Amino acid sequence: MKKITRYITIALAMIGAAIFVSCHGQPDEPAEPIIDPTDPTQNVPEGVLRIFADKTSITADGSDVVTFTVMFGSEDVSNARTLQLTRTIDGNEKLMNYGVNTFSTTIPGTYTFKAEFYRAGQYYSDNEVEVVAVSGVADGETREWIQKILGFQFTSVGCSSCPDLATSLKSVQANFPDRVIPVAFHRDFGKSDPMTIPMSDSYYKCINRQGLPQFNANLIISDEYTTVSEYTAIVDILDRVEMNYPATCGVAIESSMVVGGDRAVKVKVKVTSNTPSQYRYQIFLVEDGVESSIPQDGAGYDYIHNNVVRATWSDKTYGELLNEGANLQVGVETTVERTMQIPDGCNLDNMRIVAAAMVSYDGGNSYVVNNCAECPLGGSVEYNTIDAPALSSRFERHICVMDLTGTWCSFCPEGMNKLKFYIQKEEWKDIVHLLALHDNTQGEDPMGLALTSDVMKKYGNYGYPMFVTDLRDSGSLTEHIANIAPSFERSLEEYPACSDVKIATTVSGEELSVDVALFPEVAGEWKASVFLVEDGIVAAQKDGSLTHDDYPHDHVARAVVSKYWMGDSLGTLAAEQEATKSYTITLNEEWNRDNMYVMALSVDSNGYVNNVAVCPLGESVDYKYLAE
Repeated sequence: MKKITRYITIALAMIGAAIFVSCHGQPDEPAEPIIDPTDPTQNVPEGVLRIFADKTSITADGSDVVTFTVMFGSEDVSNARTLQLTRTIDGNEKLMNYGVNTFSTTIPGTYTFKAEFYRAGQYYSDNEVEVVAVSGVADGETREWIQKILGFQFTSVGCSSCPDLATSLKSVQANFPDRVIPVAFHRDFGKSDPMTIPMSDSYYKCINRQGLPQFNANLIISDEYTTVSEYTAIVDILDRVEMNYPATCGVAIESSMVVGGDRAVKVKVKVTSNTPSQYRYQIFLVEDGVESSIPQDGAGYDYIHNNVVRATWSDKTYGELLNEGANLQVGVETTVERTMQIPDGCNLDNMRIVAAAMVSYDGGNSYVVNNCAECPLGGSVEYNTIDAPALSSRFERHICVMDLTGTWCSFCPEGMNKLKFYIQKEEWKDIVHLLALHDNTQGEDPMGLALTSDVMKKYGNYGYPMFVTDLRDSGSLTEHIANIAPSFERSLEEYPACSDVKIATTVSGEELSVDVALFPEVAGEWKASVFLVEDGIVAAQKDGSLTHDDYPHDHVARAVVSKYWMGDSLGTLAAEQEATKSYTITLNEEWNRDNMYVMALSVDSNGYVNNVAVCPLGESVDYKYLAE
């Protein structure tokens, strides 16, 4: 309607002009007024709208701001609610928010700005101004940051379509791991949602959309960066963010549980910037694997909720000012430490911390997430940079792939066959180690472990069969089979060995003793996760419409030797500081010791498996050094 009204207005004006000329002849052309683009004090004719900029050149550092003055005759309408600026660069036109008259950027180029003002049923627009954004000369060291995009997921137990968005997000994460960090804000929709928090409505109002579900990237307030639930639309949005809003800073996190505290965590957020910009920050406490007391519309009571935001540090939509509001120095790390209370009812083992750094592109009227990071509760994560030097490790890199399965699962033999097909290939056969976790919560399984459903919930809840690579990458073994090999490749290329484990075992009667040593090449908090595994177990297995009574099951996790399947803490270790842990477990008389071995995982502060070792019972294995 806006465009139609404008065209009608222009058409009527042209008709009137033509009639005037036909009756009176061609008038003398008036001299074009000379407009100084930086001088709003010059006389602007009544009924004419003109835009002026306080400067025509800025530094593309995200901090240098140009302010526009828009005059409607003698009236300053720069912040009017019906004023909207349009900026154009390289032929791409972007509408700015109504009433916003400031602009900053981190992308160099020539920007053209035009103002549009609505009053009394008519739109007014006249001149354009150009602003050149030039690359600044950084005083400090800059780095090329890997960008993580914060995905705002708006959902509710009362929304029957909301599981569609969750499914799309899981697929995006499976196909493009480490690209987006989802944070789910629950809202009351049709019925009360037990996972809603006060900030849910604040963020929902910010994206300026109606209905659920909704997905928004980085709080960029535009329909181009918001969708309902479509997988392809989400991928397109992520591409658009990386192209138009590149990361100018990196984010790292350190956290630790407060000793003697009542469910409190101390969080240190670290930000280093390539530009002397002002930043704001926000911290989210997020929980996965949440089972709601209220059934999910369209899915029922068994639906598992992931990415649930349980608390935020700040009750402000754009968080709090970093560095007390002063611009960050280029290449100089700025930190902030906060202690957050963990709400009652949360499962600490399924929680993580997400921290976001935000910058403004309109002089502080709104903020956009520039980069973010996540780590397990009580863990830490370092900066993620493209130019980080590759570690020259002395160790071979080995991979752990968990197969989540069950004897009652008719699709699971196909999943295991696919995994075996890949690990028998020359490039994988000596370095990929399978660990089959059986589930007995959905059907009788003599090999079932209670932890299997916890792993399922934590890493995507794709349903059985499912794979998890190095506790960092996951997918369905029926829907995402093509992602198995790429998952191995990503683990090798993106996550090289910087540690190794060695194992020594002794058997005395029914007792198995396991000594594990971990050697890190980089400092950090390290954990050891230890499993007892058996091959050649013969048991019944559903396979499509058939049941095989003598199906051979391999790589079966019989027991978790360590206290926690995600790893027992060995403390914060210095580089090349070896740590050890000893365990004892009673062997079941039904287990075949000749077919058994111990698998030990080196787990870093991100909660990822960095290396793997396997050792037959009664034997020992040393660190796996690369050949000279």
